Amino acid sequence: MRNLCFATLVFVGVSLAAPFTRADPIAPNTWYTFCFDGVGSPLTGIDGCARGSNPPDGNPVLGAPDPPWTITVTRSATLHVLDGFDSGDQFDIHDFADDLGNTSTPIADFGCSSDITCALNNPAFSHGDYLLTAGDHSFTGTQVAGVPGGGFLEVTLATPEPASLLLLGSGLLGLLTMRLHAKSVARSLQNAKKAILRS
Repeated sequence: MRNLCFATLVFVGVSLAAPFTRADPIAPNTWYTFCFDGVGSPLTGIDGCARGSNPPDGNPVLGAPDPPWTITVTRSATLHVLDGFDSGDQFDIHDFADDLGNTSTPIADFGCSSDITCALNNPAFSHGDYLLTAGDHSFTGTQVAGVPGGGFLEVTLATPEPASLLLLGSGLLGLLTMRLHAKSVARSLQNAKKAILRS
């Protein structure tokens, strides 16, 4: 009986740990090529499809590891998901249990091969841009239209807004002005003290 209880506990522990051990991290500002096997199939790692090329931002292009694809961002970011190679495919994207929604409706029968820039510039290719908040994310997806093939994803970090940089610069300028003013007041008091001592 004791062995049966122990075996049950081990099985439950392994079952609960499995979803966490298979999560594969991805890096920001990097394109990843993923694969899919037809309507209803999950998006998978690169095994079975060619790697993408010619990204518009010049960022590296890698083969996606097995999902879920995890990332922690320290500021807001955007997840870009794009059909590739031949148009006509569409995806439903999840972040943990949250359904982020489908990528755009595709138009079939356009080809871009592995060229990411070509697919981005052609509205026939399904795409989706999903805003992310700072924190942990874990992405999975399902193919909802099309045929087996490949696509691309990238997480880009938001750049600081010019207004934020202006505010920071103004604050630093204010601190510098206050310090210079304090030195000027101290010098004036010192000169007044010397003048009083002379008289």
